[in-house]
Parts: sequence; C-alpha cells; structure tokens
Amino acid sequence: MIFRTPLPEAITPRCLQLGVLLAGILAMAPDLSAQFTNATLDAGLVYQQMSPFVTEEITHFQTGGAAAGDFDGDGWVDLFVTRVGARDILLRNRGPSGPKGIVGFTDVTNKAGITGVYNSNGAAWADVDNDGDLDLYVTTMYHNRFYLYLNNGDGTFTEQAAARGADLQSTTPHNGFSVAFGDYDRDGFLDFYACEWYISKTVPDLYQHSMLMRNFGAAAPGYFTNRTVAAGVDFDPVADNPNPLLNYISVFTSRFSDLDNDGWPDLLLTADYGTSQIYWNNGDGTFVDEGDSTGTGIEGNGMGSDVADYDGDGLLDWFVTSIRDNRLYRNLGGRQFEDMTRKVGPLPGLANAGWGWGTAFIDYDNDGDLDLVMTNGYEDVDNPGHLVESIDQTTFWRNDDGVYNRVSNELGFTDMEPGKGLLTFDYDNDGDLDVFIANCQVQPILYRNDTVTTNHWLRVNLLGRKSNSRGIGARLELQAVQDGPVKVQEVVPGSHFLGQSEVTAHFGLGQTGDEVYALTVRWPSGRVQTLYHIPVDQEIQILEPATYQEWETRLSPRTLPSLGGKDNDFDLDGFTNFLEYLFATNPRDASDYPDPSRLRPVLSHEGGVIRFRYARPLGALDGKFAYELSGDLVNWVEEGNSVETPETPVALEGNNLWVDVVFPDNGAETRFLRIHATDNAN
Repeated sequence: MIFRTPLPEAITPRCLQLGVLLAGILAMAPDLSAQFTNATLDAGLVYQQMSPFVTEEITHFQTGGAAAGDFDGDGWVDLFVTRVGARDILLRNRGPSGPKGIVGFTDVTNKAGITGVYNSNGAAWADVDNDGDLDLYVTTMYHNRFYLYLNNGDGTFTEQAAARGADLQSTTPHNGFSVAFGDYDRDGFLDFYACEWYISKTVPDLYQHSMLMRNFGAAAPGYFTNRTVAAGVDFDPVADNPNPLLNYISVFTSRFSDLDNDGWPDLLLTADYGTSQIYWNNGDGTFVDEGDSTGTGIEGNGMGSDVADYDGDGLLDWFVTSIRDNRLYRNLGGRQFEDMTRKVGPLPGLANAGWGWGTAFIDYDNDGDLDLVMTNGYEDVDNPGHLVESIDQTTFWRNDDGVYNRVSNELGFTDMEPGKGLLTFDYDNDGDLDVFIANCQVQPILYRNDTVTTNHWLRVNLLGRKSNSRGIGARLELQAVQDGPVKVQEVVPGSHFLGQSEVTAHFGLGQTGDEVYALTVRWPSGRVQTLYHIPVDQEIQILEPATYQEWETRLSPRTLPSLGGKDNDFDLDGFTNFLEYLFATNPRDASDYPDPSRLRPVLSHEGGVIRFRYARPLGALDGKFAYELSGDLVNWVEEGNSVETPETPVALEGNNLWVDVVFPDNGAETRFLRIHATDNAN
C-alpha cells in the first residue's frame, strides 16, 4: 500500500475536537407548542375493537389489546391488535408513502396467515426460539386455549402453541389478559407469564390459569413447560389472599423486572381486588413472595402498570393504575417502597384520574425526565347504562423538574373513549415517542407526537449473542456528560395492561451537546460493555460480546445442522461463518454479507508515525485484531514488533466505531499491512 492518503477533515472524530460539554442535563422550560395530533385516520388505523353483536359479559368491557414490534425487520415498527367477535389484525408499517410522505399501516393479516377468530385479548411480540425474528403470543377470552404464532421469516406465521406446550389448554374457558416475556432463569431464552383475571369459585383448582411458562432453551428452543408451582409463583387462596371472599387471584398485568438490582428479573403481578404481588427471584429458578413487607400492593384494584426510574436514583420504580386509586411506588432499595402518589404533584397527584387501565412512562419532549400517560374509562358503548359507568379522559402528567402536572388538554389528549391497552413507540421514526390506545368496542386512537423541541435523543437496540436475541432484561446506563448523572433503563417490551410497547430503549437527552459521553450495557449473560462518545439523534444497534463458539452454537442447530465450523457458509453467500461473525452480519441471510468497503481505511503520515484509521461495525467490537507491517509483500518479514500494536477507539459514527492503529514511520514510501482476526469476547 502507498501511504500517501491524508486524513479527510470530514471524518475527524468529535472526541478530538475539544469543546465545552454541559455539566448535566439542563432542565428546560415547558415548550407551549408541544402537542400530540390524532393521526389515526392518516395512518389507516380504522377498525372496531369489538362486534356489537357478541354476548355481553362483564369482562367484554375490559378488553382491547395491542402490541408493537418490527416483525419483518425493515426498521419500521408494526402493530398487532386483538378483537372480540372478529379476527385480529396485523398492521404492517409501510413507512412514508404518497406525495406528503405520510407514515401509515397496511392490513397484512391474511397474507401473514393469522386468520383465527377466538375473542382475543392480550398480545406480545417475542423471539421465543432465538432465530432473530419476532414471534407472537395471543391470549383469549371465553376460549379454552391461547395461541403462539412462529415467524417464518418471510412475512408469514405458523401457529404452534399446542405443539410447543404454550397453548395452556383447559377444560374451563380462559379469561386471558396480558402476557409478559422475560428470561427469568437467564439461560438466554425467553420465558413468559400469562395473566388470568377470573376463574369460577366452583372450580378452585383452576386458579392457576395465571401461569409461568419456562422455555426449554438450548435443548428445544421455543418449547415450554409449566413451572408455576415449581417456581413458587402459584397462588394459595388461603395463605396469599388478602380478600377472604376470593379463592383466586385476578391478574390483569404481569412484568419481569429487576427491582432489587441483583441481576435477576423479578415477577410483578398487577391484580384486582387487592391481590397485586411481587415475586422476588432467588436466582435458582424459584421466587419468594415477601407479602406486605415491601409497602406495595395497597391499591384497591390494580389494572395496569409500568416500571421506570422516574427519580433518577438508579432504582426502578413501579406505577400501578386502579379505580381512582393509582399508586406510584418509589423504590427505596432493600426491597422497600414508599407510596409517592400524592407527593409528586398538586393534589390529588397521580391518584384520582378516573378508572385507570393502560399506562406508560414516556419522555415525550426528550428533555431527559419521564412523563406519564394513562388511559381511562369503563362503559358499554352499545348499551348505555348497562354497567356502572365511568367516562373519563385520557390523562397525561408532565414531569416538570420532579413535579407531575396534568396537561392532558394542553398536549392534545382530549378523547373520552373507553381506553384499555396503551403502548408507546416511534412509529414514524422521527426521534420522539408516539402513543397508541386500543379502545374497547370502538376505534383506536394514534396520537402522533408533533412536539417542537431542540432537545436531543438516542435510541438503542440490542442484539444478544449469548443472552436472548433482543437483550431482554439488559440494563442500560447512560451518562450524557462525563461525571454527570446516570440514566437507567431496562430493556423490556413493556406490558402495561393489554399493551406492549416497542423494545427499543429511548433516551431523551435534553440540551446535552452533540454526543453522549458513555453508555454501559449490562447484559443478562453478565457481560458488561461500555461505548463512549456516541453521537446523538440517532438509533443504534449494539451486539453482545461473544466468542465465535458461543455465536455459532446459538445459530447452527436452527440453521443447517450439517454446516458448522469457521470455514463453512450457512447462507452460501460466499463468506465464511467466521467472516460473518467478525463483520456482524447475518449468516442466515444471503443478502446481508460483509462489505469490505465498510472498512474505509485511511492512511496518513503524522509526525514520525503511520496512522491507519478505519471503521469497525459496532457489532464486531468483540473481535480482536492483530496488525503486522512489512516492506516486502512476497517475502513477508514483520517490521519490529508490529504484531503487538494495539488499536485505539476514536469515535462513533452511526453504527461504526472509528479506530486508530499507529506504527513507527521508517521513511519508506511503500509498506504493506496485514491484519489477523481472533474471536475473543470482551
């Protein structure tokens, strides 16, 4: 190679340009132009959740689910919605279209092969078999089983719940609600907990319809076994029930979340009639219920919930919706909580806001603190007066320097429909979070976030190679500026009551400058990874550090079992498995292959040294490289001890990391560089 190429000014790393960074995330004054727009019709989300001709029972008016997930991997988040008395709908996000570039959805249900009609209710996306794409789980009402749709990777699905032990078949019809996925035993495969609201008192042995299902894991990915009793999360109607009139637990919403920071996801159950519970993970496949000692579960009728570090102390807090009796449980550490519901804003604080259901923490204006939205209402739209009604407006609380103020009207949340499922996602890929509400009996509402702000943001996707494929359960710690506060998020596709938000972690950054100082990923596998100097206002993907053997073991049994080893080529694209590993490409997809131009090497002479600078994909950072120089390509003789030359990270650019390798310059005009790749995990 002729080392005469100067370093282009355009790629001079930001970290070498000393600037003044702010000392912390600035508290911004509220932006009065901030608002949400009802974009339901523009997006093509016109459907009715319930047929008016179904037999009316009380649980009908508690239904209405939705789940957000990019099932086809095109970078646009799709929607799945459940219905009673009609078929479910899979809505593919087609991205911008038409002369105005409006982002909308297309009904692809029939094409996808999801055609059953069975009074569905809860839904969740999860990669249950770790093959890299999202599968779909659906709970039902008045039906004796649930459904699991395996993603075929071509836009279609195959229903396999019964074959995989996930149908929860019963002789008594289900009253299924939310479902939550998480890797409670940290074996790298997702388990789930399905919620049941009501089982007849005349069949006391069926209170276990709320079930914990464990993934068999590497032995049989995506196959499940019931571990409810063995794990200690079965409900004892005598010992565990604070309500003597009940012999069952009425679970609406479940969530796997590590509330005690011990690295093991705990199980949170939001339940009716004072039966909400936290099961603490013992780390050995079992859980323990410490009862009322935690200070939680004091709401009268737990419906929906969300988990987040709302006060920035590094501990995850728990918000629970109820019937005019919401609760915000602040995590004090040591498995202790304080009820902050009436202490975080003007009375009644977060408490009395109607008949609450789905809810989510959301940083709508990217100012760095967490706001809160909740959907409300209980009514029979088709037969007014049929029930005890509560017609309530969707409630939005803005976090103003730690004070939660109700600003529903100001932000455009004016609907009075009977909302149930609620989720947040960036459906239009513009860097802020939008809100979708599944209303019972009537049409849904999509609130597009049209907030005008100069605040920055960062969106993070994980790709597990030892942990589960989406890094569910990972802990993200973001430090916007050096020595500044640390923001904590848990990577979980939040289950909020029949609503599952997208799995992408969204950080609002405020006015922090043009880069984030550090982002640490604590993977469920126990591995820890830190990236520095990340440019803001982008969505990035981070791959988990793993050895080649760990990576190939995960892939090969479900790809082409006869093809293994570094020199084989799963997808027959001409690139060996090891090259696919080093360049963070998908060895099952022939269209995704290592592109040598990604290196974009730049060579320069600088003050007596030769600088070799190139870009490495973020997903390949766990690969290790050794570098050698020689003046003779035919008769290779390494100059000095160049093989010991380390590479130095310089700066991030999109999903690539620029690194420098510096060698002594002996004045020769022509020298050659050879790179050796290894496969050591961090």
